[in-house]
Amino acid sequence: MDTLVKKLIIEVKKGDTESFSELVELFKDKVYQVAYRMVGHPQEAQDVAQEAFLRAYTNLDKFDMDRKFSTWLFRIATNVAIDRLRKK
Repeated sequence: MDTLVKKLIIEVKKGDTESFSELVELFKDKVYQVAYRMVGHPQEAQDVAQEAFLRAYTNLDKFDMDRKFSTWLFRIATNVAIDRLRKK
């Protein structure tokens, strides 16, 4: 799995947006679960997950390839959820 994820990340960095769609497909359920556990509302959790993927895409150049992508992505989702909860 990690080699597939790294391959997809390299492709995204080269400009292949379809590869990012594959990353979203791989992680969308788990990111949603993280978000739902934190915010407790299905629609809000979907918004948090979408924002997390958007932030991941825009900051992918900052991702350290020696680290695990899922951990980085879940941290982004957690931060987005915390931001939302603070605004309430």
